[in-house]
Amino acid sequence: MIEFDDTFEIIAELPGLISADIQLDVSRNGVEIRNSQPDLGLSTDGAVLTNERPPQEFYKTVSLPAPVHSDQVTVALQDGLLKVTIQKVSSATRTVSIP
Repeated sequence: MIEFDDTFEIIAELPGLISADIQLDVSRNGVEIRNSQPDLGLSTDGAVLTNERPPQEFYKTVSLPAPVHSDQVTVALQDGLLKVTIQKVSSATRTVSIP
């Protein structure tokens, strides 16, 4: 995770996956990334003698050190890298006049 002035950026390596295989949940204080390997279309009529890609599932929770806007997220998946950019909640204080 990388922290910038206004955002957090999370980069995860997910080789061989497409966006449909990934579930991303963003809350005010964290991010959950899940996947399950897609069905490889192996025939069920015969006996599989060897399989170099056993089913794998991935689950990662990333706690964020400051609150974020869960509705201000950009996501990109390219060449096996998932890049998630999340806007921080502004910490600016505001002076309010009392009537």
